[in-house]
Amino acid sequence: MKTYYRKEASKLRKDKYFYPKGDLEVNLAEINMDEREILKDYVEKTRHFIEITELYKIFRVSVNVLREKFVINYSDLIEYKGGFITEGELSTYINLYTSSFLSTSKTLVDSIETYIEKVMGKDSHRDFRSKSLSKTYDSVFSYRLLNLLRNYSQHGHIPVEITGRRASFNIDDILRKPHTSGMNERVKKELSEKRDEILTKFNNNPHLSYSYIIFDINYYILKIYSDFLMFIKKDLLESHRKINKIITRPNVVDNGYVFYDYEDDTGFVHCFNSNDNIMELYTEIKKNVRQKLTEELELLKKAKIYLEI
Repeated sequence: MKTYYRKEASKLRKDKYFYPKGDLEVNLAEINMDEREILKDYVEKTRHFIEITELYKIFRVSVNVLREKFVINYSDLIEYKGGFITEGELSTYINLYTSSFLSTSKTLVDSIETYIEKVMGKDSHRDFRSKSLSKTYDSVFSYRLLNLLRNYSQHGHIPVEITGRRASFNIDDILRKPHTSGMNERVKKELSEKRDEILTKFNNNPHLSYSYIIFDINYYILKIYSDFLMFIKKDLLESHRKINKIITRPNVVDNGYVFYDYEDDTGFVHCFNSNDNIMELYTEIKKNVRQKLTEELELLKKAKIYLEI
């Protein structure tokens, strides 16, 4: 949704206001109070959806940067594409980009929850949690681990261990750090069980596969975002239908914009571009996500075959 800038404001700060000056005039849309509320709701819903779309793109960039910087083998051998670096440097780089990936993954999910609760209501939020988030949490260990790893890295700990240029998540390190003593009891129990399983099977240090955990988290964050798009489709379509019904009337659109509200105290006029179509953006994003889901699922399957999961 395109917006006007207030003349005095920095161009980096996008506001959905127009501040008339001098002889410049705008024609307010001829709408009633109920219609004005519909337009306000539409603007806020669109703003929030565009914001989540950007967070999705940031999440995808964090994944792509990992792949652009490194060859991540299913054996967890990590090769830096920029040339030879020491193992210490490799640890620094892989932790930098992994921490970014963990953070953007969790931020996207948090924002999805906020959108549904604020835009669609608490009942819808409970419904979505039941159909998607709780279902994923209950069935996917890597997703349950995500929050712990993100918090672990944000509290000043190094999540990824590099040994012999192979990456892993060291269960002993994670379980014994002070900041993880209050971790979710279910995740703590699972980590302890996995530690015992690894020691029994392989008689080595209890490390979780880096490549598998990253591929798994990546796929299921994509799946949650796909579920989100499907969940909000009906609501977006209904808002779009209501808006079109209003803005196709005479004396509502002025020079391509709908000036739908006026603030007496500031002189701001709120507006949006009548040609913008939120459903076009929705369709484009949905198509992209569907394609990425297929691609990421294939990578995840290959990792499972390699690890015999």
